[in-house]
Amino acid sequence: MTRLAAALRLVAAVAACSADAAPPKPVVRLAGLPETLVAGQRWVARLTVQPAARPSLRATSGARTITVQTAPIGRGRYTATLRLPTAGIWRLAALVRGRSLPLGRVRVLTSYPLALPAQILALDRSLFVVERQGRDRILRVDAGTGRFSVVTTRIPSPWGLARDANGRVLVSGDSGIYELGGTKVADVGAGPIAAAPNGDVYFADQTRVGRIPRGGGVETLSTDVAAPHALVLRRDGSLVVSDSGNGRLLRIDPATRATSVLASGLKNPLGAIEAADGDLLLVEFDSGRLLRMGDSRVLTQALRKPYALTQSADGSVYVVEGGDLRRPSGGIGRVADDGSVVRLRLVPSQ
Repeated sequence: MTRLAAALRLVAAVAACSADAAPPKPVVRLAGLPETLVAGQRWVARLTVQPAARPSLRATSGARTITVQTAPIGRGRYTATLRLPTAGIWRLAALVRGRSLPLGRVRVLTSYPLALPAQILALDRSLFVVERQGRDRILRVDAGTGRFSVVTTRIPSPWGLARDANGRVLVSGDSGIYELGGTKVADVGAGPIAAAPNGDVYFADQTRVGRIPRGGGVETLSTDVAAPHALVLRRDGSLVVSDSGNGRLLRIDPATRATSVLASGLKNPLGAIEAADGDLLLVEFDSGRLLRMGDSRVLTQALRKPYALTQSADGSVYVVEGGDLRRPSGGIGRVADDGSVVRLRLVPSQ
């Protein structure tokens, strides 16, 4: 056999082996894998496959498996819409040309956890909630379904909520008081706020309680406070302050600025409101209690780090629960007449 014939035979053998070889293992990347989802939440997964091959997306939790087809959106790029129906750890994999390629896992929760929620305000069938801890946004929650959407992220460091006589929702923060749309209405850093029928706005910061008259300016009503967390403008025109740092409730007469103690010895009192029947309701962060101050009655003590509360037009009382302050774990509970707490299942709107 000549050298040329041997070389040709070797080339033919190599070509035959190449033809019989399996196609290269595809590389699949999943973009934007969320750390957590809520059961039933719609999630659009985006996959890149090289070399291009249309995959299926499979999710498995225990004995349950869900497989969905993808749709191409470009060469080697695909999307798939997935709803994971139950809470738990779901493992994800791409099915490509008979291969199962792991993509990671996602934690599915029963309810969306709020990150350091602050104030809450009931308006019609909606609940407006401030969510902090790196998110700094206002959420609108459907009180019936628990579905929520983001109203705005334009207000820096939001904290307090109030509704004025014109129906505007006001939001307080470190850099001022704003309308919900983002327009600044007062250049005063504030925590809790309350709006009067005549257009005045009351506010508190770490060491004082003040008033912003309708015509402008700032008046100090009291400096005998420490870290107040609620302002309640009562029907009789008086102002009640949850003086959290001193464990008490104060009453301030805005006309004379006279201050008196309504209650003391409280366990970190935070949120307070005047209920529809005219009585004061107050939550204690440390004890988990909701108190009716008129008769010192405990309405419930089953709350998880209650921070603020509101009452809707139908008389329902909703409480923001802070949960574990080291991680997003807050929520919203509705307190029933018998003292039981029904927690809203929070799910992001699509």
